[in-house]
Amino acid sequence: MFFIDVQIVFGKDVANQEWYGCSDGTTTGYMKVKKEQIMNGFLPYVNHVVSVVEV
Repeated sequence: MFFIDVQIVFGKDVANQEWYGCSDGTTTGYMKVKKEQIMNGFLPYVNHVVSVVEV
């Protein structure tokens, strides 16, 4: 088994929003999640640190 380092980067405008939405490129595969659940729940749980950058 091998591990790949993953860097999570959010743009400042995205990080300042209440919700994060993404899709698989279709009109039916859309997901909307509260940003706090991602940044303060999921990412710490999987041991990823978030970087916020000005784009």
